[in-house]
Amino acid sequence: MELLSKKELQNLAKLSHLQLDEDELDKLALDLSKVLEYFSSLEDINTESIKMTGHPLNIINSQREDITSKSMNTEEVLKNAPSKLKKFFKIKKVLDK
Repeated sequence: MELLSKKELQNLAKLSHLQLDEDELDKLALDLSKVLEYFSSLEDINTESIKMTGHPLNIINSQREDITSKSMNTEEVLKNAPSKLKKFFKIKKVLDK
């Protein structure tokens, strides 16, 4: 089993916004290497006779027809809004940026 390098793990941690110490990096290297080894074993499975599919069930089109209909007007939509500003819903700030 080939362990992931510290450089690879530090890059993954950075991309994942994780701050890991040396002990955590060592444990993660072992754990991720086991996962990658398992997935690489899947390459050994013979899938020659398996038909490719995008879905396990034979579903052709399970969606409804796309039918246009009359929309509600703005006043009707905002009638039960707890808070509004002109013709918009007013909500608490959820993002800092």
